Amino acid sequence: MQRTWVLLPVAVVALLISRLDTPTLPDDYVDPVALATATATAGWHCAIPHRGHSVQRRGTGKPPLTVTATDLTAEPPAGPGAAPRAADEGAPGRPKQIPDLGTGPGKNPRAQISGELTSADDVESFQVPMRAGEVLGVTVTGGARQLELRDPRGALVEGSDADRSSSYPASSPLPGGGNATVDHVASVTGTHVLSVRRGNGAYQATVVIMPAPAAASQRIFLDFSGAAVDTRIFGLDTGAAQPRKLSPLQAFLPAWGLRDSDQPALIQKITETVTANLRGAGGGTQIEVTNSTNSANSWGGGDVSRVVIGGTSAEAGIDTVGISQSVDPGNFARAETALVLLDSLSQPADQAISLNHYLTSGGDRLTFVARAVGNIASHEAGHFLGSWHTDPNSGRHDLMAPGDLVGAFGYGPDGTGGTPDDTTPRFGQDTFAPTEGFTGTEDTRNRTEVGLGGGPRPAPG
Repeated sequence: MQRTWVLLPVAVVALLISRLDTPTLPDDYVDPVALATATATAGWHCAIPHRGHSVQRRGTGKPPLTVTATDLTAEPPAGPGAAPRAADEGAPGRPKQIPDLGTGPGKNPRAQISGELTSADDVESFQVPMRAGEVLGVTVTGGARQLELRDPRGALVEGSDADRSSSYPASSPLPGGGNATVDHVASVTGTHVLSVRRGNGAYQATVVIMPAPAAASQRIFLDFSGAAVDTRIFGLDTGAAQPRKLSPLQAFLPAWGLRDSDQPALIQKITETVTANLRGAGGGTQIEVTNSTNSANSWGGGDVSRVVIGGTSAEAGIDTVGISQSVDPGNFARAETALVLLDSLSQPADQAISLNHYLTSGGDRLTFVARAVGNIASHEAGHFLGSWHTDPNSGRHDLMAPGDLVGAFGYGPDGTGGTPDDTTPRFGQDTFAPTEGFTGTEDTRNRTEVGLGGGPRPAPG
């Protein structure tokens, strides 16, 4: 029997109930806390963290631009990356320019836009100049409840009618707290188009353009030793004593039919899988993935985040397979933690969530377990490097698709893991997970590449 997990703390239930009493919300409104629940068809569950923090906004040395939509003109910019016409970007009229918005000399990377939607079908659109590798955050309050962002080619890269900023790290410079929030890591240089929709009345939109942190490449530490983790960092406080002690990887070897003597090779193969996945996303040869058996514990140092691999849901107090400390577009918080819990993955073979389910007809056990665990660890690292969930039912098998057993586990058409027809998922491009309330195509490869420090850096001029 396939198992599905749903994570809804008491505070979340209260929030969902309170939303039901707000008559102004659209019928298909998705509460942001619903991001923490598994999709209906999920085979394994990754929980998205939510914290009740106020998003901090880093200063830029001068106040933001303050503009009124009715005072702006729609003259298109000249040259490459010009804003797409209305027929391409889906908004009435041409997108309006915001004078001096941008990151170049004499520009201001922040703007406060005041506007008004006069009917439920009204839309206002604005030009947002971005360079490859830059990170955009937008939130809207007042009489607008939906944001859409299109790239210079007119492709919808994100649409949102929910505020997801509670999943950002507390130190993120991206804005939040409004009716809807979008974020984007640019893969191409040019004018993007922001559309404000779905409401009636005055609204205020906050736009922030940030370069990704100009720091050394992000390093990843894989901890198999049985770490003690304060799980309150994931936004969940059950009142239990902290930190929570998690069982080491070694405790799960017998359930997979592996011996203690197999552990060094298993850890090495998991590490190689994570390294290959991150290098494939543009991390390059400079990406450094270490583990608790071949190096000192480097977590806590500069530019080091960790993935703890081991423990059970009961030990962690979180009913999930994986969870990351944040979703951090741009990777501004560079010393975070993620968990990959192993109790579900090591159940008996009659459970579809268990890796043993795909080894009943043979197959290389050690290689299959290593690849599956390494792929899930890569997924969790992908969150704190900047990516959200993609559609597990798209058939693309992106590494950021939760519940995609074929993609995460990599078993091929023969249904058996550790055989020659096994598949290799990648960070790539896929639609956002539809059950989480967001639309458009997410470029998880570019988000991961920029988060690792190996992505394109904007030119200084």
